[in-house]
Amino acid sequence: MQQLMNVEAEGFVIGSLLRNNDGLDAVIDFLTPDDFCDPLMGAAYTLISQEVAQGRGANPVTIGPRLREAGPFDDRNPVVVLAELTTSIFAGMSPTTSARTVADLAKRRRFVDGIDTSLRMALDLNTDLRDVAVAADQNVAAALRLGVARSSMLLSEAWRAAVERIRQIRAGEIQSSLRLVGLSDVEDVTGGIRPGDFILLGGRPSMGKTALSLGIARRAAEAGQGVLFISREMNTPQLMPRMIADLMFESHSHVTFDRILKGEVTDDDFAVMAEIEARIAAWPLVIDDPTDLNAGQIASLIRRHQRAFAARGQQLDLVIIDYLGLVDPPPNGRQNRNEEVSAISRAIKDAARSCDVAIITLTQLNRSVEQRDDKRPMLSDLRDSGSLEQDADVVVFVYRDEYYLGRAEPPAGDKKYEQWQLDMTAARDRVDIYSAKVRQGAITGRKGYFFGTRQAIRNSDYYRTGY
Repeated sequence: MQQLMNVEAEGFVIGSLLRNNDGLDAVIDFLTPDDFCDPLMGAAYTLISQEVAQGRGANPVTIGPRLREAGPFDDRNPVVVLAELTTSIFAGMSPTTSARTVADLAKRRRFVDGIDTSLRMALDLNTDLRDVAVAADQNVAAALRLGVARSSMLLSEAWRAAVERIRQIRAGEIQSSLRLVGLSDVEDVTGGIRPGDFILLGGRPSMGKTALSLGIARRAAEAGQGVLFISREMNTPQLMPRMIADLMFESHSHVTFDRILKGEVTDDDFAVMAEIEARIAAWPLVIDDPTDLNAGQIASLIRRHQRAFAARGQQLDLVIIDYLGLVDPPPNGRQNRNEEVSAISRAIKDAARSCDVAIITLTQLNRSVEQRDDKRPMLSDLRDSGSLEQDADVVVFVYRDEYYLGRAEPPAGDKKYEQWQLDMTAARDRVDIYSAKVRQGAITGRKGYFFGTRQAIRNSDYYRTGY
């Protein structure tokens, strides 16, 4: 790969740094020793970094002899080579531009190596094609990663960055969290949905988890934020009638979810559907229903969609996974279900941070909830919890008292029947959405509305605002 190296640029970087060690601060966050194609330059960069870190000066005299011991480097004398680079007429200039050239060429070499590795894997018929796809995506991501991951920061730097972010939020230049048009209850309960957040949305069956998650997805997309909905429970044709029913309800159509499934719609209904289609055409919402998905593939899948969003001039901000129990564990032989759930949970958490997106993951609850008088979920109800509670930044539960009351109707002549009617009237179409953990805020709750026949979740102030 002769065309993917620039010996002159590498020499210029080293010469410049030897002449002015302070220049290291401008390049150390994105340039590594492995980026140098010339092993002598890479070894010199390592020693310069070490000397500067120890508070000592790096120059041909201090590092040259150590390089000579580390050699040989094609019979070159490191002391002589470094002295020549330092005395070059260009050595006094900033090394940043040349350093970026060196780093860019290194990424390109790794990209080509990754493609070559993937090609050899693909030609091996004993290798699972899914493993080939994941490895190829990881190779691409590693090659294109921008600079060296920086995990440490001086307090003063962190302070300035935080204050600048506060200023940008105040000035309206950036949002403090994702906006959910018409679902401010969810914003309140979660304390705000931000990049890197891992949010669990839990509830027993028939509580409205899918309706709420689809509502969050389309409300975020309506505000212009990129959304990826990963559905393992239902395929896209099964999901879409639910979203159609919700949006038709918003458009004041009387058609129900059940009638949509049966095709019992009128010409007027089709006209409304056409109007909605025109409105949602620009929404950056993608539904992916993979037939199989393991924890190790989540970050790879998200990165692939991030590139697709970027190609359309959009940004992926939110990922929703429906649901955690249908994500397979990494293929590493774990047997205990708690260990498997912990591995899945950690993979989702890592994906949220590494891909810089918020991830909402639906999860089922233990059946033991059904044995209690008070069936409102709590953290201990998380199924096969493993480290779910620990890994999650936010845990939100969905609960409908109407569901349980409807299954406990006493006989009409029973003395409890009148009270049951009162309770049923109070609970009709209501849904409790509340947090049990919020890492960055206080736990709270809202009593919103769930219109089951329309698959629609609405805010607690719906009858006042229309949302």
